[in-house]
Amino acid sequence: MKIAAAILGGIALVVALAIGGWKLGWWASEESTNRRARIDNDSFARQAALREDATDKARTVADIEVQITSANESQKRVLVAQRGAVVDQFCNAFGQLQDTTTVPLSVVDLGRKECA
Repeated sequence: MKIAAAILGGIALVVALAIGGWKLGWWASEESTNRRARIDNDSFARQAALREDATDKARTVADIEVQITSANESQKRVLVAQRGAVVDQFCNAFGQLQDTTTVPLSVVDLGRKECA
């Protein structure tokens, strides 16, 4: 009886170690993937692309604001909606910029005004 219990205990231990090792490997792989994603998001090329996108969207917002001032009422509604969509895209890019990324002051001002 003791031998059977020892054998069952040994099998249970081996199974527990196998499952634990598998879980540990899964966790380590997930941590590695998350770390790689953080490094990629912080990379110079990614930040440069985000800076360019935010700057481009800020220029588009400024252009739309100029158009709004000279538009009739029906055109203004369309332009205001378009401006809102572009601001959403701008805020998405602006929100991903790191503090180490240098952007024009006009972009920072728009981000503080619209993305807070």
